[in-house]
Amino acid sequence: MNVNELEFILNSRNNKTSAGNDQIPMYLLRKIPLLMKKQVVILFNNMFNNAFIPINWKQAKFCAILKLSKKPSSYCRISSISNLSKLYEVFIQRYSINHPLTIFNSYVANNLNKKPGTIAVGIETEKAFDNTRQNGIIYKMKEKFKFPDHI
Repeated sequence: MNVNELEFILNSRNNKTSAGNDQIPMYLLRKIPLLMKKQVVILFNNMFNNAFIPINWKQAKFCAILKLSKKPSSYCRISSISNLSKLYEVFIQRYSINHPLTIFNSYVANNLNKKPGTIAVGIETEKAFDNTRQNGIIYKMKEKFKFPDHI
């Protein structure tokens, strides 16, 4: 990610989205100076490269609002997360599949004619990491299935 992409993402977001627990509104993020935007880009790139998301970015602020002309027990639940987290989610959606595929293609191309041969295995992982720790899955792959350490 670079500053231009961050500015594009910032400009595509609604100014009226509510702030999460950090209380940083979107309009304020749009107005931060270039030096701070560069720091946000560095933060996002480091988070992406290290597969890390701060715990407080995963926490939501909840609000229950009574629905109009409904029973008193009928509420609309609204949750709000950090606007930085929302920006990072857009960034992840843009790069989450391209980055690993580029690495995979490079690895296969570099090892195609080497011995021993290269084997590629595909696993359907949609929603696999929603309720499972990534480190736990990698540990099982290494221990149970004898995957090499560099996986």
